[in-house]
Amino acid sequence: MRVRVEGDGASESLSGPWLVGCDGARSAVRRALELPFEGMTWDTRFVATNVVFDFEAHGYTRSVFLMDDVHGAVIVKIDDTPLWRVTYSEDLALPEETIAERIPDHFAALLPGGGPYELRRFAGYRLHQRCVPRMRVGRVLLAGDAAHATNPTGGFGLAGGLFDAFALIDVLAAVHAEGSPEQWLDEWAQERRRIFVEVASPAASRLKETVYDTGADAAHRVCDEVRAMIADPEALRRRLRFPAGLRSPTRSRTPAS
Repeated sequence: MRVRVEGDGASESLSGPWLVGCDGARSAVRRALELPFEGMTWDTRFVATNVVFDFEAHGYTRSVFLMDDVHGAVIVKIDDTPLWRVTYSEDLALPEETIAERIPDHFAALLPGGGPYELRRFAGYRLHQRCVPRMRVGRVLLAGDAAHATNPTGGFGLAGGLFDAFALIDVLAAVHAEGSPEQWLDEWAQERRRIFVEVASPAASRLKETVYDTGADAAHRVCDEVRAMIADPEALRRRLRFPAGLRSPTRSRTPAS
């Protein structure tokens, strides 16, 4: 198999027995395979901002879900920097070119006291829940956002993509280097797609609706449910184990006879 990679004014020809497309939600590999990206697009826009503001001085932890049907947001500290990522939503019908003009009004509600703050960067983007009908076509495999896309609330898209790769490492190595049957790759593709459709995408959708579409009364109910879960060790363990549900079982790497 031979492919040509182009970008930044340069191109390179590569060859190999397998191609793994991990080139994002606008995947050129997926488009070359003419695979549909089935699913839906939300009618809201997310606006991700990087801002310098001392949230910790106001009692915020490094990761906060702020539930509100108007000013819902995910507020996260960016590593060991002074920056915080504040992501809120707005109506998709609002002009994208005037996002900057609306940020002060959002920050007046989202930042305790309304500031002062330093806005370093912002970007608006659309939200999708989509997946290819299959993640393997012959000697081409798709993984991560090239295969499936979800709204980013909770990081399930990132985690799911990593687990795609973790599972594929062993399977592809077994098939290519150890003579295991190629059917293992079909099983990998089917299982990874199932986990996205049945686990990751629904979880991301529920969390998005909880954070960004929840009114005051419902928010109080959610908080009561969280307090009850924290008070129940077994319920808390089940919740903390949820990311393990994005993982595929380890495949035995016994060479085919």
